[in-house]
Amino acid sequence: MPRIVLFAWLVNLAFGLILAVPMLQKLDGAIRGTVMEEPLLERMDENWVQTFKTDNETSEIVTMLDYSILGYAPFLRHSEVVMSGGIVRPLGMFLKGMITDFELQWTRMGFVSWLGLLYVVVGCILSAGFISAFRGEYPPTIAEFLSSGMISFGPFFRLAVVSLILNYLFFVGVVDWLNRGIPSWTENSPSETTPFILYMVRNAFVFLVLVFFTISADYAKVRIVAESRLSALAAFGSGVIFAVRRFWTTFSLAMLFALLTFAAMGLYGFFESAFPQNGYWSILLLVLLQQLFMAVRMFIRAATYAGELEVYSGTDR
Repeated sequence: MPRIVLFAWLVNLAFGLILAVPMLQKLDGAIRGTVMEEPLLERMDENWVQTFKTDNETSEIVTMLDYSILGYAPFLRHSEVVMSGGIVRPLGMFLKGMITDFELQWTRMGFVSWLGLLYVVVGCILSAGFISAFRGEYPPTIAEFLSSGMISFGPFFRLAVVSLILNYLFFVGVVDWLNRGIPSWTENSPSETTPFILYMVRNAFVFLVLVFFTISADYAKVRIVAESRLSALAAFGSGVIFAVRRFWTTFSLAMLFALLTFAAMGLYGFFESAFPQNGYWSILLLVLLQQLFMAVRMFIRAATYAGELEVYSGTDR
C-alpha cells in the first residue's frame, strides 16, 4: 500500500508543478542577474514583491505571490480560502450560469478556480482508487489502482458536483447572511468583544458544517464503491443518514485524522523555522521538507479512507 500512496504523492507533485513552473519562470526572469538576487535569498522584500506584482498584474499566478508562502502561512491562507468559500463560490456561480442562464460564463472562473476543478477531477480518481484498494484482498498494482479510480470516476465526479452545490448554497444562503447580520446585530454594542465572539462562533459553525459535509461525502464514496451504486444524489443522502446515525463514531474518526494533520503541520512549521533559508542548498532542503509533509498528508488521507471503510463495513445498516 505504501507504493500506492507514493504514486498518489507523485501525482500531487506533478499537479503542484502547474503552479510552480510558471511562477519559477516569472521569478527567474525578474531576479536572475539583478542586485536583488542575493538579498532575496536572505529574506523576502515586501517592496520588491509589490513592484513585481504591479509589473505582472495581468498574471493571476503572480498576483497570488505574497507572504502566505512562508512558514505556517500556507495553512492559514488555505484555511481562509476554505472558510470563506473562495473556490466554491466561483465554481458555484459557473454552475448556476449553466443551469439558470443556459450559458458557459467562463469569465466567472479564474485560474485558481480552474485549478480547483482540476484538483477535484484528480481527487475523484485517487479517492476511488484508494477505497477500491483497501476493499480488495491484495495490494493492487498501479494499473489496477488507476483502473479502479476510472471505473468509479463518473459517480464520484457527480458526487463532487452535488457537494459543490450544497457548499455553494450554504455559503450564499447561510454564511453570507451571518456576515451581513453580525455588524447590524452588534452596531450598538459598547464593546468589541461581542462581535469578536460572534465571528468566532460563526467560524466554528462553518467549520463544523464543512466537516459534516466532508464526512457525508466520504461515506457516500465508500457506499458507491462497496455497493456499486451509480446515483450520486442517493449515495450522498445515504452518507448523510449514516453520518447522523453514527455521529460520534464518524465524527470522532474524522477529528482523529484532523488532529494528526494538525500535528504534521506543527512539525513542519517547527522544522521549517529551524533551517536558515539563506542559500540554494538550504532552500532545496526546505522544498524536500515540504514534499515530505505532503507525503505524510497523503498517508493520513489514505488512512482516513481505510478507517471509514472499516467503520462502514463493520456496521449494520
